[in-house]
Amino acid sequence: MDEKNEQLISQYDIVVNSAYKSRGNLIINCDRGLLILTGYNYSEKKAEMENMIKKALIKAGYVNVDLFMKNTEGSYITTNRYASKFVLKKWYQAQECDLNEVEDIKKAAKNLAMLHNAFDLVKLETEDNDKLISRDICKEYYGYNQEIKGVI
Repeated sequence: MDEKNEQLISQYDIVVNSAYKSRGNLIINCDRGLLILTGYNYSEKKAEMENMIKKALIKAGYVNVDLFMKNTEGSYITTNRYASKFVLKKWYQAQECDLNEVEDIKKAAKNLAMLHNAFDLVKLETEDNDKLISRDICKEYYGYNQEIKGVI
């Protein structure tokens, strides 16, 4: 493992057994199971909100969720000496969906349906709702559509 990743991992309370790179991320096998160290370009507040929703998904029965782990300072986001932001998340050993295999596509569709059903069961506490970042999704997607039209 290189020095940059060691410096980041040292900020978590984990014992690393092994680690390997995968698609620009670091997969870590440790005393807490399989984890992934990945870049993160958002705020601590967004990470907190995202984790809150993921915990609600787990409570609703959708268990394979990549929860964030807090570092030794109690933050979800860890920075390296270059001020790049990273997060450590619970991870799963899984096989990618092969779009040429009908069975893989069926499994992916079933998993997506399970996720949607779990979202229907997600109930956030009143104080949790106050943490959610309000967005005007119609305005946001209008902007995306304008960008696409500009490219075409």
